Amino acid sequence: MPADDFVVTPWNVEGDIDYDKLIKRFGTQKITTELLSKIEKFTKESHFMLRRGIFSHTGI
Repeated sequence: MPADDFVVTPWNVEGDIDYDKLIKRFGTQKITTELLSKIEKFTKESHFMLRRGIFSHTGI
């Protein structure tokens, strides 16, 4: 594995994770503060998974 690369599978995470590259690889979108605000506006609370720092999504 090259020094600037990483591996992420459902069972293993290796290397220094570049979240921007990970988002690009998996075709997801960043969860922005604006999106978090919209979610909290409709749910009246922050979801526990979003409070844990989930950083991207595929269809929120």
